[in-house]
Amino acid sequence: MAVPAASCLLPKHTRTCTQARFYTSSSTQQDARHATSLFDMHDRDVESIINGIRRFHAHGEPYRIAHGSTNSTRPRAPGTNVIDISRLNRVLHIDRDAQTAIVEPNVPMDRLVEATLDHGLIPPVVMEFPGITVGGGFAGTCGESSSFKHGFFSDNIDWADIVLANGELVRVSPEVRPDLFSGAAGALGTLGVTTRVQIRLVKAEKYVDVTVHPLTTTGKGNDGGEEDIFAAAVDKAALFARRSDIDHLDGILFSRTEGALMTGTMTSAPLSLSSSSSSSSHTNPQQLTRFSRPKDPWYYMHISHLLTQQPHNPRPTTFRTPLAEYLFRYNRGGFWVGHAAFEYFHFPFTALTRRLLDDFLHTRMMYTALHASGLSERYIVQDYALPFSGAVGFLKGVQRDVGVWPLWLCPLRTVSGTAHFHPRARRATESASTTTTEAGTAEGQKADEEQPEHILNIGIYGWPPSPTTCTPTFAAVNRHLNALAATHGGTKWLYAQSFYTAEEFWQIYDRAWYEGLRAKYGAAGGGNNSLPSVTDKVAWDGVEKEQQVRDVWPAAGIRGLRAAIKSKSYLDARKSRWKEWS
Repeated sequence: MAVPAASCLLPKHTRTCTQARFYTSSSTQQDARHATSLFDMHDRDVESIINGIRRFHAHGEPYRIAHGSTNSTRPRAPGTNVIDISRLNRVLHIDRDAQTAIVEPNVPMDRLVEATLDHGLIPPVVMEFPGITVGGGFAGTCGESSSFKHGFFSDNIDWADIVLANGELVRVSPEVRPDLFSGAAGALGTLGVTTRVQIRLVKAEKYVDVTVHPLTTTGKGNDGGEEDIFAAAVDKAALFARRSDIDHLDGILFSRTEGALMTGTMTSAPLSLSSSSSSSSHTNPQQLTRFSRPKDPWYYMHISHLLTQQPHNPRPTTFRTPLAEYLFRYNRGGFWVGHAAFEYFHFPFTALTRRLLDDFLHTRMMYTALHASGLSERYIVQDYALPFSGAVGFLKGVQRDVGVWPLWLCPLRTVSGTAHFHPRARRATESASTTTTEAGTAEGQKADEEQPEHILNIGIYGWPPSPTTCTPTFAAVNRHLNALAATHGGTKWLYAQSFYTAEEFWQIYDRAWYEGLRAKYGAAGGGNNSLPSVTDKVAWDGVEKEQQVRDVWPAAGIRGLRAAIKSKSYLDARKSRWKEWS
């Protein structure tokens, strides 16, 4: 039987539309020919992928998918059989009237935003790191500051084309193969190879008015010391998450007594006509605040600066930034992870050194260095989702037992009614022990449990505490965080190292649902798993990684720097056109 052309799954009229990468909204004959050639190139690349998959399937050989880049911090599994999909990196079509984009999986966020902005549109959820890809957002779990309103990135996808493990190309959507559509979102590519998706878009404005809401305490705690701000942060985040007049919401906790929630409102109005609350003041009404240039502040440092300017004044402060600058505001410094590189090399952390080393401090370079150096085995990078009812207890436990600052807060609209691997609220366990039973979930926690409207993402990024009898190893610290989250009804993002054994993992997720889905769509069967399973990707083998002689300071860091320079990924940051949008 002939291999089906991928374009056959599209309405014919979409093959004559303008291609977004050329930043033109015209529909000339030349544009139409170019758009058609893009779909032809897509068809040829997909046919090559299908042929490769069929060969492996016919011989019963397992294989892995090579994307060309990653924003995961999980160790990369070795494998000799590879299906390379790195060529699927094109924005195929943008329909301005329907507000949709047809996109291949390896299109990164910055290239997607550049293409859609030319049409006055953006995806409802844009991940804050420019190198995160569309496929990563669909097959992984991605949320951002607009997720309190729009949910996960995958919640804003209309349909996807997926090559199954036997080489069959299928279209999945909420109406067609809905079980595979919902299951593939967050399944880490273990149910098939995504070749393109259709993303919903929304109107883009020129700017975002960011209002910084300082968090304050009510006075003294029960122990006579100053009360922490955890309860204030969680309560205010829950309140803001119910508002319809804001477009973005996240927060940063810098210490037990200092932090802020930031709300963002998209606008194209002149500053004097800003929609921001009259109860807040603009820091500089004459200019925009930017975060992408070497001379600009890192976003989290700017927020901290605003708080320290008025330490005893809880009045909100508003500043304006170009839309794209806001979307990628955490790119420089990777939240605050970039500071760890200065600490590792014992290098001065100043405005001058940050400016001189700016090429190394964008997230593409940092992820390349992280993987090459092996420092992901030493530096905590974890995100947990907690019900608001358990978030305060979790935050207090994190600071009591681990002591990492700052912390990131981001409310998200939940997914309910179907099984999936997205983070969700769970029934709390009784103990924070890291034993096998207690690190999992209580019996009966299945996908159809009723979910709250919102959950709270808590990001923990920092060096672990020095070894103690309580937390003697890096793995033990991470497993303690897992158990602490379970104690308070939380789960974690699977982009990072899970530190769950396979047994613990399946105490949390619905194994029967997942294995049934893999069997139904041929991802596993015949005694040979054609595609790796999700536990192949995320399960911990129970072995603490030993430090090698070659990793004696500063060998690991130098190895990471060498790999980052060799990758030339800094060139992607330099050529980004989204910086011109204002």
